[in-house]
Amino acid sequence: MSLAKQARWLAQSSYLAWRDPRVRTLAHYEWRDEKISRKAPTGTRAYASWQSGLLFADGRRKPALAVFPNPLWAFTSGARVRLWGQVRPGEGRTGVVVLRRRAGSRTARPVARVRTDRRGVWTTSLSRRGARRGDTYAFRYVLPPAVTGRATPLRRTTPALRPAGVRPRTR
Repeated sequence: MSLAKQARWLAQSSYLAWRDPRVRTLAHYEWRDEKISRKAPTGTRAYASWQSGLLFADGRRKPALAVFPNPLWAFTSGARVRLWGQVRPGEGRTGVVVLRRRAGSRTARPVARVRTDRRGVWTTSLSRRGARRGDTYAFRYVLPPAVTGRATPLRRTTPALRPAGVRPRTR
């Protein structure tokens, strides 16, 4: 599996877990890849251990690590683009600005402002009118010092995501 696909599936799995009321918690196994076997012959047998971490065995970051704290899932549904995201830690309601970067553009522009629920989850639906193939979405937010324990607010912007063409059932 590619590193980009791992990051995308991590975000999608967070969305699917949220959508299913039977899921109470979501655990990620594991944080760091296991070492590649030097004793095994070359090829896939050398990778027989867990390689699903957010870090490579040598500690380098994978793209999935950037997605993990704030998953974003976007998909098309008819004439709409539906977006789901989560701010972690999700302690109280947080204001979120949804951004869209047009295909071929360097800048992302705000397209919606939403608030999270008490668990840090937000959803919104945008018209596909005017959207172009290759547009990407992200979100940004600010956590106050009371939540982070830091002296200054924590400002974050998520990695950009291109909407999936699938049409999953929504809540």
